Amino acid sequence: MDNWNKFAWQDTAIYLYGRSPNSGTRYYLREHVLHGESYSVDMQVLAGTSAIVRAVQDNPFAIGYGGLAYGKGVKLARVENIEITAENIRNDSYPITRYLYLYTVNKPRGQVKKFIDWTMTDAGQKFVQEAGYLPVIKF
Repeated sequence: MDNWNKFAWQDTAIYLYGRSPNSGTRYYLREHVLHGESYSVDMQVLAGTSAIVRAVQDNPFAIGYGGLAYGKGVKLARVENIEITAENIRNDSYPITRYLYLYTVNKPRGQVKKFIDWTMTDAGQKFVQEAGYLPVIKF
């Protein structure tokens, strides 16, 4: 689909923006949304989600993807008529979600342990939320 008129909107091109091939978000979407198919050759690859958001803000006929934390200033798409909200992400209603993890090779020690411990404090959780992410969940 290369024109918005296919969605009962204006007769104008759809401008596509996406992440570089080394992006985890790009990989996740290719596997879980495109089911392994290739991205459109018309998609303009940008360096990061912030650049995608700026491009979409500047062009009312553009669409792109990125993490929830970057969604300020753009309209967030419903998927299967489900709104992207913190609650819908947490209860797995929104169909395009993924978790981010902190991994260590061994049991964390020193500065690494201090950082991980800090992420779970009220101050760490506040920082995470102010950055636009959902609170950290410890497994």
